[in-house]
Amino acid sequence: MDGSGLFVGLITYGGSTFNRHGEATHTIGRIEAAMAAQGLACTSLISDRDDYSADVFPITRSRLLSSALFQAWLEFRWRRYLARGRADSLSSLPRDAAVLAVMSARRLHSYLGFNPFRAAARLPGARQVIRLLNIDLSHLRVYRAALQSDAVGVLVIEDDARLIDGEAPFEVLQLLLSTLQADKSEFVNLSESISQAELGVSGILGAPKFPEGFEGIAIIACSRPVTNTVCANLFSRRFVEMLVSDIEKRGLFPVIPIDWRLNRMIMEEWKSGGLNSTICTWTTPGIFVQGSMHPAGSS
Repeated sequence: MDGSGLFVGLITYGGSTFNRHGEATHTIGRIEAAMAAQGLACTSLISDRDDYSADVFPITRSRLLSSALFQAWLEFRWRRYLARGRADSLSSLPRDAAVLAVMSARRLHSYLGFNPFRAAARLPGARQVIRLLNIDLSHLRVYRAALQSDAVGVLVIEDDARLIDGEAPFEVLQLLLSTLQADKSEFVNLSESISQAELGVSGILGAPKFPEGFEGIAIIACSRPVTNTVCANLFSRRFVEMLVSDIEKRGLFPVIPIDWRLNRMIMEEWKSGGLNSTICTWTTPGIFVQGSMHPAGSS
């Protein structure tokens, strides 16, 4: 793989609780300093703008409806995708279909509320969709900037990502960067925001392997690519190119969380053969902690 170094993108916004005093920005600085100390080039972008425009992305009732139903449909597809990857599948089509029906009803209520005939802009889903579009646009800005650099690895973190203590996270990043450069991996989950049991991926993740010289942090290979939120992920250039291409091809409507845009791309590329079982790994424990789900001091 051509290129060298690391590109780091931070997703935040004005008034964020997690960057109120520059905490997330400081994390970027620590990563840059650690990479520089190892002689590795590191560039960064802090994406903190809200670029949503009603003129470009008008919110209509039909778009809210389609977004709610499409989100439920994607969750159903993901359950089936995971089920096919587990030797001891705990899922069944009838059960998943029942979950789809329940999730569809919940999503519709979440977006349309008790009075679905109000003006679209006043429906509860309008605010959710605008927030999600701002996140989409922020991620896309980071991805495109990364592709304009010559970095071999692209680290994207959201502002609630908190590095674990010590020097190990930086050493692990350096190790993972070398695996990207050797085309041995293309996508690394760096935060265990949700437990393996909750995600239903226990039968997909392999046994933890501890790289020589590292204590307490293991690398886990996957039999198929699986995600654990977008709190903190390390991507190869090729993976970012695939993700940007997929989002641009499909457009931003229906609106779904960026996590699910990633999941959708993974499912489609896995089905077509564009991704294989060697591209995805996890670090365990994650070298980042998702502060919005695991506040400092919580067990």
